[in-house]
Amino acid sequence: ELGAASARTPLPPGWALVGVEALDPWVMGNSKTVRSELSLPTLLLMTQSMMYDENGVDLDALVASMGARGQACVFIEVDDTRHQDQSDVPAVAHAACRLLCMGSARRPAVTMREHLDVCLGFVDMAVPELAGRLALGGLG
Repeated sequence: ELGAASARTPLPPGWALVGVEALDPWVMGNSKTVRSELSLPTLLLMTQSMMYDENGVDLDALVASMGARGQACVFIEVDDTRHQDQSDVPAVAHAACRLLCMGSARRPAVTMREHLDVCLGFVDMAVPELAGRLALGGLG
């Protein structure tokens, strides 16, 4: 697993990147190189916290650029969520997240499941040989 801080860290020997899952990316002012050279299947999974106009415009430009080059780029927003809903923080500190406007009013189990469903579905699409191996099973 590579987070934002480790995205530039060299991969261990024998590893290869097969896709990009960006959770609430802040892309304002990103390098035009990203828009012109990113060639891996990419998921942009958003919450309302990061869907402000300037960021949305840059994300749209990334999607358009990748599409023009025939690259897969999926842009999805999960309804009624906040930035921390993409983590386990609301599950252990829901009241604090609500008080600080860091988490949504929705149950953490629901928002986590919705985010994970999108992430796993994207892996199934981007890496067909893994399809089904990462399923969450009978969780409801």
